[in-house]
Amino acid sequence: MPKYPTTFIDRHIGNTIRELRTSHCQSQQQLADHLGVSYQQVQKYEHGKNRVAATQLWQLSAFYNVPLRRFFP
Repeated sequence: MPKYPTTFIDRHIGNTIRELRTSHCQSQQQLADHLGVSYQQVQKYEHGKNRVAATQLWQLSAFYNVPLRRFFP
């Protein structure tokens, strides 16, 4: 069992990432390359299995030109 289990917010952030990525017609690999992670890591983010670091949320916000609050319910 993970030390810090993921929460509703982690799943919401993942869904938001997936929505933004698909609305920009990007693959998980393209987003992974931008973030400097593997596409498997992007999959885990999108499914809410892993938490997204604050620096990556900031990168996503700038990359997709959305406010940070877009990632939170």
